Amino acid sequence: MAPASVRRSPAASSSLRGTVKRRLPKYIRKAINDYAAFADQDPTIDPKGFASHQTACKSALQHLDAALKVLAWAETGPGDRPTMLPDDTDRLINLAERTLAGLSEAEPDEEI
Repeated sequence: MAPASVRRSPAASSSLRGTVKRRLPKYIRKAINDYAAFADQDPTIDPKGFASHQTACKSALQHLDAALKVLAWAETGPGDRPTMLPDDTDRLINLAERTLAGLSEAEPDEEI
């Protein structure tokens, strides 16, 4: 059980989940676009530059994975546990597709 200092009331948890569900998708889309732009860049020819580029790409994908897991948590009800498992690739892909499909009206400049 979490210490009293980090436990949230059900109302606070619900409010946080709502905020995450409303705002995180636009940041996920921005991260995907930024990743795509960076990954499309030609890495330097030397092995060190190539390795650095690949490491940065891997880090960006890990960031996206974490954001999608937080979004999955926000989609669950209070007291529910997200069904996200490390090998739950299909669910991650479906969640990302639904997130991207719903972003046409998103405002990327809005702060969390």
